[in-house]
Amino acid sequence: MRGPAVTSEERVTALPDVPTVKEQGVDMVYSIMTPKGTDPEIVATVNGALDEILARPTSGNASAR
Repeated sequence: MRGPAVTSEERVTALPDVPTVKEQGVDMVYSIMTPKGTDPEIVATVNGALDEILARPTSGNASAR
């Protein structure tokens, strides 16, 4: 199995054939994780706040424009 990309700035020594997301044309990748069983209301609140932030013209999120 081959991973699609690593999120580090440079390729990972242990995975020399797996490119970085930047090499794949993605400028930045962010991820937010919560523990299994997190209250769905909390997840929805955080998700809504992030949607609002990413919709701002100053967020740098070109896909939201």
